[in-house]
Amino acid sequence: GTTLRVIEIPLTETQSIYDTPGYIADHSLLALVEKDTIKAMTAKVEIKPKHYRLGAKDSLSLGGLVRLDILSGPKSMMSFYFANQVMFHKQTLANADKSFFHMLEKKALTPASKRFQQPEDFVPFEITLPEKGRQDIALAGYGWLSVPCFGQTLRFLVPQGMLVLPIPSKLSHE
Repeated sequence: GTTLRVIEIPLTETQSIYDTPGYIADHSLLALVEKDTIKAMTAKVEIKPKHYRLGAKDSLSLGGLVRLDILSGPKSMMSFYFANQVMFHKQTLANADKSFFHMLEKKALTPASKRFQQPEDFVPFEITLPEKGRQDIALAGYGWLSVPCFGQTLRFLVPQGMLVLPIPSKLSHE
């Protein structure tokens, strides 16, 4: 759901395959935001993961489209895989609502959508992680994160209609 135009991929001098725009699922952020927002949130170069050490009572804005709140659990290093231009902002959970919506109002978080600006435009999705291993969490059409598991409880604030999908990681726990 991220191909925006036809891309030719040469195989030999006389053969190519073509990657074309395809089906966009209704639960993908790509189906929920404006075209200019899609351009602002789509990777243009190789994604460089961002790493944040987060624990209970921390909150992290993932641009102006998603917020991650750590409700319980020890501090751990989390890896985020989003387009490099997505602006991250760490704050305390106590100030998260005020900070997130104030920054949206001031256009200080990118990317952001005109359709998702008010608290009622977002819905919470809560997940409690296992006690060990790793958990990958996909934010449909936007990116994903990889988290070491210590029984933390996470809450995502996402645009209404967006899918948050926990996926057991193939990486071993370190």
